Amino acid sequence: HVLDQCASNIPVRTTQTTRNGLLPQCIYLVWVFRDISMLCLLLPALQRLRTDPRAREIVVPCLYVTGAVNAEHETTMSDVFGRPMVRLSNGIRVSQGRPPLARMVSYMAGKHPNSRMGVFCCAPRKMTALVRSSVHNTNAAVAHEGTSMEMRAECFSM
Repeated sequence: HVLDQCASNIPVRTTQTTRNGLLPQCIYLVWVFRDISMLCLLLPALQRLRTDPRAREIVVPCLYVTGAVNAEHETTMSDVFGRPMVRLSNGIRVSQGRPPLARMVSYMAGKHPNSRMGVFCCAPRKMTALVRSSVHNTNAAVAHEGTSMEMRAECFSM
């Protein structure tokens, strides 16, 4: 499973300046589900990411569910974009609704000024186009700060 590999292969930060520049400082993992029950596919990897100190330092999971959420899951707060957020029994938080992709890309770029950022997208064609547009617009807005974003995409149809 891809997320299991990510959790297992996050490198230890080193003091070697040649290698240190290549290590990711932060990974935002944005995952969108139509049905909250599909989250069960990611739970083992998410739990490993939460318990691994290196992963917890680097990986920021941003999970969204677009479908209905059962009453057993309590809405406890809002995410940074004002979306209602549900806390699951295992402590994992999931935002409700579609992710505000343009605002998210801009927010992430703002958190890491003077950085080179990679955006990797695997989504349906329409969502990929929205992410690509968001990256392009954000690049134009933050270029003067020394921040640049590069995008790689893989489209699938549903």
